[in-house]
Amino acid sequence: MTDSTIDQPVLHNGSQGYRVPLLINDAPVLKNHQHEVRNIMKSEIYCDDEWASIGVTTSIDLIEQSAYLLTAGTMSGTIPHTQPEGSYGLVFTRPLGVVLGIAPWNSPLFLALRAVIAPLATGNTVILKGSELSPRTHYFVAELFAKAGFPPGVVNFILHRPEDAPEVVGYLIRDPAVRKVNFTGSTQVGRSIAQQAGLALKPVLLELGGKNCCIVLKDADIDRAAEAALAGATLNGGQICMSTDLVLVEKDVVDEFRAELTKHLRSKNGSAYRLVGLKSQSRVQALVSDAEAKGSSAKASTEHQTDSNLTPITILDNIHSSMDFFRTETFGPCLGIVAVSNEDEAVKIVNDSDYGLSAAIWTRNQYAALEMARRLQVGAVHINSSTVHDEATLPHGGTKLSGFGRFGAEWGLKEFVETQTVIMHAPEITADWGTEASSRGLHDTTSVKRDQVSAEYAGPLSYKDLKLSRPWKTRHSVGNHDEIVRGKLWVSVINCYEDRILDNVYLSFRMATLVAHMRSAERQLLQSPRKCLGLWSFSRLWVDHSGAALLANPGFQLANVCFAGSWTLSALLVLVVLSLIL
Repeated sequence: MTDSTIDQPVLHNGSQGYRVPLLINDAPVLKNHQHEVRNIMKSEIYCDDEWASIGVTTSIDLIEQSAYLLTAGTMSGTIPHTQPEGSYGLVFTRPLGVVLGIAPWNSPLFLALRAVIAPLATGNTVILKGSELSPRTHYFVAELFAKAGFPPGVVNFILHRPEDAPEVVGYLIRDPAVRKVNFTGSTQVGRSIAQQAGLALKPVLLELGGKNCCIVLKDADIDRAAEAALAGATLNGGQICMSTDLVLVEKDVVDEFRAELTKHLRSKNGSAYRLVGLKSQSRVQALVSDAEAKGSSAKASTEHQTDSNLTPITILDNIHSSMDFFRTETFGPCLGIVAVSNEDEAVKIVNDSDYGLSAAIWTRNQYAALEMARRLQVGAVHINSSTVHDEATLPHGGTKLSGFGRFGAEWGLKEFVETQTVIMHAPEITADWGTEASSRGLHDTTSVKRDQVSAEYAGPLSYKDLKLSRPWKTRHSVGNHDEIVRGKLWVSVINCYEDRILDNVYLSFRMATLVAHMRSAERQLLQSPRKCLGLWSFSRLWVDHSGAALLANPGFQLANVCFAGSWTLSALLVLVVLSLIL
């Protein structure tokens, strides 16, 4: 890999203002091509219209939310407190570089977008490694960014034969240009990726499998709980990392729950799902057969399956810990019922699992549910809802074998930046203050500390503090001062005092720091023929989004700032400065 994929200059050097319109452009492009991508998804992974539509709507939400977070200033730096007097700590965020995103097939549009959009939003370039089971959908995602106006080399797409996956992925992870890997998929493959990344000392973001439980307490709305559990087990044929595998029902209501669940199963009579491949179908059938052999009773949505490529909805009763179904992720349209004595037993079953992605609690006692949720070792808990729930405004990820790190919202953006801390310490200040300053005890070429200068000029500043060579009239005052204050001053970090006044024009700057470099060799105060009050040469003006700081960096000129003779001009400049800050 060479070229712009590695150098990634475009988005890094471009401001957030450059990246946001590009991100926003993705949404209308996707809307205009949604029918095309829905048909592609249905042909590749055999999903129904409902799942294809969910993929499009959630993808649009993800795009719009990512753009919003940038405009909201979520990724701006901070200015924390530092101990040395007169010092300021600046914490910047910056992109990592090249990010490798490995997307799965089961929700190909949304999960491929999720793999690349947060890295792009934070200024990285991306390599999207597509799945051999959904190649056209993943290629559609790569094309989407090109159609939205992203420059060439920012989003890069790689596809390979299934047998070449270990070699290709290993090469990409080892390449020095790749700075981080994000992967969504099985725990087995995630473990291999984490091992290779560990050898290369590269961070990874992993969203892996789950054995997700729905807990039904005795005071729950049993009918709604049964309906939600079955929906969570069968959406997209159960091929979702958050799919409901087990229902942990208190014994007092387990018979009622069985009856309601059977009722909802009958409403799906004849329903069956074509899984992504015969290997998946065989694995699901093996789990069902093992459970039946060890004492479970099974109810299916269809008794006589004529199409061998289809897998019926199956409910397994009396599941216990000796069965493979109890601990193994199903990834198919199956649901197991486990009777528990109380909520403590339910919590223990959830926490004893090797996985920790999602869970649901059904109860009418919201406070008890909240307390119970805090005890569960999972990434997300859904009270009175399905285990299948994800939104662009929420963090998404798991614990234990379900992975680590978080996709989604600001948590997802922060996965793809690093911080840099810069601590500024004030140097000594050399001042040549002229006659007026000398009368205050600050003599020519006297070296003074910053704090001394601050103490001398901590009070309000008005026109009387700066003698002009001709009358400077305002509606508030009239003065005729013949002396000119000429000074050369290095101003490093000077606190901006609230309620400071320039020519009786009230200024209230709630800023933390002002960094200004007045070039003494090139500019001296009030020496211009225009009788300017000041001619400041700034290198570059950067304003923190909150108005917390003004920093000087190379590249921007603010020159010929003239106050001479006009209160209106003075006030106008004040308004301009305030607009920059606020």
